[in-house]
Amino acid sequence: MKFLREPRFFPLKMLVIYLIGKVCILYFNDSEFSLVAELWATLGIVIFFILMLAIACAIPAESYDSSPLPVQDSVLKRIKQSMYYNIVDGHRGLFNEPDIRFEENKVRLTYTKIESPEEAIIKIDAYILVLEEVNTSVGDKYIEELQKMRAEAQYMMLNPVEHTVHL
Repeated sequence: MKFLREPRFFPLKMLVIYLIGKVCILYFNDSEFSLVAELWATLGIVIFFILMLAIACAIPAESYDSSPLPVQDSVLKRIKQSMYYNIVDGHRGLFNEPDIRFEENKVRLTYTKIESPEEAIIKIDAYILVLEEVNTSVGDKYIEELQKMRAEAQYMMLNPVEHTVHL
């Protein structure tokens, strides 16, 4: 009887408990029990919930660009937070977050190149694989950005890049 403790038997146990409870309630209320009617009602409820899930997956909410499932949104946010590489316009390579300074009443940004383009490529490849599994339009847009970053990291491995960029 140990096999009954496995998770795959949980719905079966719940069905047995439901049917026993239903028979007891109907017996004490002097009503008749129809197994076919109960199975049709249960099937209707299951189909209704499957339809609701399909609609929730297909129709985006107002605050989402694609699927409203929260897992996909949280995965994308976590990846964006952990990717701190920047592509600077007019310069090749990947750079860290800028150091912001004020000089002569102007904002001056100083970017330094990343230390390990190999590590960046490994991270970017892993994030691309995750985003491909998530399969949303926002994820597809971010995959394009990650592929650009990967190309810049590959460029850094093959060619020398300036250590700092001042803007």
